[in-house]
Amino acid sequence: MSYIQLQIDNQCIAARRGQTILEAALENGIHIPYLCHDPRLKPSGGCGLCLVEVDNVVQKACMTRVLDGMQVKTKSDIIVERRKKRLNEIFADHWADCLAPCTLACPAGTDAQAYIGLIVQRRYRDAVRLIKQTNPLPAVIGRICTRPCEDSCRRNLIDEKVSICFLKRFVGDRDLYNTNRFRPEVKPSTGKKVAIVGSGPAGLSAAYYLAIEGHKPFIFEAMPELGGMLRYGIPAYRLPKGILDQEIDIILELGVKVKTGQALGKDFTLESLLSEYDAVFLGIGAQKGTRMGIEGENKDGVLSGVEFLRNIGLGKDIKIGERVAVIGGGNTAIDAARSALRLGAKEVKLIYRRSRKEMPAHQIEVEEAEHEGVELILLANPVEVLGQDKVAGIKCIKMALGEPDESGRRRPEPVPGSEFVLEVDNVIAAIGQAVDGQGLDGLLSDRKLILIDPKTMQTNLPGVFAAGDAVTGPKTAIDAIAAGRKAALAINQYLNGEEIDLGPAKPFSSIKVGVTREELPDQQEKPRIPMPTLPVEKRADFDEVELGYSEKQALVEAKRCLECGCIKQNHCHLRRLAIEYDIEPNLDGESMRHFKIDDSHPTILMDMNKCILCKNCVSICSDVVQAEALAYDEIKNEITTSCNLPLIDTACEACGQCASVCPTAAIIANRQEFTREYFWPPRVVETTCGYCGVGCQMELNIDGAGKVFRVTSKSGRGINEGNLCAKGRFGFKFISHPDRLKSPLIKKDGVFVEATWNEAINLIATRLYEIKLAYGPDSIAGLASAKCTNEENYLFQKFMRAVIGTNNVDHCARL
Repeated sequence: MSYIQLQIDNQCIAARRGQTILEAALENGIHIPYLCHDPRLKPSGGCGLCLVEVDNVVQKACMTRVLDGMQVKTKSDIIVERRKKRLNEIFADHWADCLAPCTLACPAGTDAQAYIGLIVQRRYRDAVRLIKQTNPLPAVIGRICTRPCEDSCRRNLIDEKVSICFLKRFVGDRDLYNTNRFRPEVKPSTGKKVAIVGSGPAGLSAAYYLAIEGHKPFIFEAMPELGGMLRYGIPAYRLPKGILDQEIDIILELGVKVKTGQALGKDFTLESLLSEYDAVFLGIGAQKGTRMGIEGENKDGVLSGVEFLRNIGLGKDIKIGERVAVIGGGNTAIDAARSALRLGAKEVKLIYRRSRKEMPAHQIEVEEAEHEGVELILLANPVEVLGQDKVAGIKCIKMALGEPDESGRRRPEPVPGSEFVLEVDNVIAAIGQAVDGQGLDGLLSDRKLILIDPKTMQTNLPGVFAAGDAVTGPKTAIDAIAAGRKAALAINQYLNGEEIDLGPAKPFSSIKVGVTREELPDQQEKPRIPMPTLPVEKRADFDEVELGYSEKQALVEAKRCLECGCIKQNHCHLRRLAIEYDIEPNLDGESMRHFKIDDSHPTILMDMNKCILCKNCVSICSDVVQAEALAYDEIKNEITTSCNLPLIDTACEACGQCASVCPTAAIIANRQEFTREYFWPPRVVETTCGYCGVGCQMELNIDGAGKVFRVTSKSGRGINEGNLCAKGRFGFKFISHPDRLKSPLIKKDGVFVEATWNEAINLIATRLYEIKLAYGPDSIAGLASAKCTNEENYLFQKFMRAVIGTNNVDHCARL
């Protein structure tokens, strides 16, 4: 075979004469993007992405043969522009989800669909491992999260959202009470030290991920114990301090050091930290309550919601009156109201200037507050605190909702002449939080927040990074955790001397916009499993109210998941190219075609919403398998089955060859629910198919539980050149089947019992000898299996003829 020389991107390579540019590039490890190339098929150029320049002319690399001395460029402005244009054309009619809506909605990007699937598979430790890739506090967040993931859950279109947060708590708690808790692998020590100021969710998150990278975090905390607002802002009935302590201990076990009672600007300065540490992270949160700005708010009996909850967390003896008014509609206000009841208040009224719909507090918390006796006074706003030196009442005015403000909520406006008075003994103002600017000279913006470069998470002081509420203003705990992890990534790159590149804010995902209930795969209503709670009459103290799911409840709830995210999200060629070329998904669902998912075939599922019309499936079915079960309809511009018959009624051999060449998940194996792997890439074992004697090479893909979940093959490799039949591709379930024989069985007294191989072989040899001696060799016949290799079948017939002495030997060719 003759070779020629050519240059690709100024790299001189040797290629076989007759090869295409794409084939030559792939053999030499040179990247040219493509979607439709497969060595088993004739090049079609259907995807239009493998563009290259040859002598300043743009050509398709899969359709152009190499020539001696050829000069090829794989990247130029015009090539990139045309590839982007082609990808945008594909996504213009790609009505599909890459990632599940719940995952996209999570501020931390936690793959909720994945850990729910792992729960269904009973891989609870793996579920915790997956969660902790983005969230080091699953048991904590599983109790207090505002659950944006659940608001985005498509199960809402059928009945009720999946209890994603409760399931996170289930595996988080299970791990805490396990003697073999999950511990992340820590990289070798770098010798670099990082000072972390503040031990709230942002600081704890940064410490966790920096420790994993081999750095040495030192936490400086002003309060007596770690946790920040998790400890001093959330009451124990929602977040027991023992749970918080256990998850913090896991972080400290990674080598994180702690100094409590140390306040920035009082006990140390940024300059002193920078002189001793290689980097500094500020995660100080927003610890100060904001004032109402009304007359009389300095009277005795007016409390800040933040300070009120902090004093509860510190265990202080707090005296309040029988009648309490709480101002605000967020979670802090709800927590303050419910805490006031537990401290002895007889009447608690929560005053909020908007309607219930606009309350930022989570609705479950609002409902629980009402169950406990908190009265909501909505569309009202305080205008004056009444009384002499001490609170005696609060004067309010009714509000009406006007036009939306910058937050998107309708602006509340006072109703003239609607004032009313409530007699109260205490007023707790929970209307907002602010940053304590002590020690932050020169770092604060006009809004009194720490100013950072969002691309690097760095302040105007080199080596000083910041994230969380101190940067954004008050947000949720999961937002702070996400920000702390992002800062840790930036600090790690900074310490390693790398240019800080945090990538896109959100991972790329095509989105199935405008999906209706009728277009969902599961139409059966399955009620949400309610969270077991402490009876209202027993909520006199700060014991935890939500009691947690049992394993049985968690499994039932987890199986309600619709598995919206694509099964190929981690290894989809199209998604990889969309990320590489910075493509934006098409969000106009009405402009795309909507195909019904066809799962009527026992082994093949067809979702033409994901089809890019490369026609690989048609080619391999016609040219390689020669079944012609699939066709391309030129008029409708879509892939169909032969004569539009149900696939099972065509000449389909159920071999899955079509799925093996599909670059997306338009054609995939019709698997059972939750039988996918969530950690990628999986462990792959190359082996030889055992179903017949041909010797096809294949790959067993093994999940984290040690089970084979799919079979693949390398295109163009082995005697089968990557092709597999139905048995080879789909006949693997016996491997992990509970009824599979794993040791020989011998019948004793009419019952099969396990035996050793020596016992079984000795029994067979003895009985064959006795039968041959009594009745002659032709009284014995041998039947070999098609699952044996050619060599094994040869040995078997040799044994029958040479040892037994009979020609009564045959082979079962039926698979």
